[in-house]
Amino acid sequence: KTEELCQWEHGDIVSFIEKLKIKELFEIYENQETCSEDVLHELRDRKKCLVLIVALTQSGKTGSMLALIKNYTLNFTIPIVNIFIITGLSSKEWVAQTKIRLPPDLAVRVYHRDNLKVKFINDIKDKKNVLIIIDEIQIAAEHTLTLHEVFKKANLDNKQKLFENDIKIVEYTATPDGTIYDAMDWKENSS
Repeated sequence: KTEELCQWEHGDIVSFIEKLKIKELFEIYENQETCSEDVLHELRDRKKCLVLIVALTQSGKTGSMLALIKNYTLNFTIPIVNIFIITGLSSKEWVAQTKIRLPPDLAVRVYHRDNLKVKFINDIKDKKNVLIIIDEIQIAAEHTLTLHEVFKKANLDNKQKLFENDIKIVEYTATPDGTIYDAMDWKENSS
């Protein structure tokens, strides 16, 4: 039943993307598909649970995130309720822009800094088989700031927990700052 439901949800995602394209509201481009395929290639390695994507500002990170969700749901059995898009930004505009490009069932799990400490933690608690996409990872990721606190509180900074619960994290940034070094600290568990 779960696999059947996940296939149906994948079909909804593909249909939603096609509707956006037909209405000329949004389109996934070849470079975004390629980026998503590269991420999938990395995540097929069962030793990896973290992938960092560095892309230029306005290079289409949202499109590559949507392509990733589409291709991830095609290649892995994952309920749509286990896919999250978060950011350390405190921006209702970011939330609105992100949600408008997502199917409604997925848009309800878009969180910005103001919702992370309570809503996100409650939503992700005790879940297995999870995909977390983080936009602008460099925002509020330092040790005393929101993303770091939330990951610590939700035990998402524990590699063993990530592997036990099959939790994958994909981080996007145009300015990696120290986050690239954090990802490198994960050694063979990240790329």
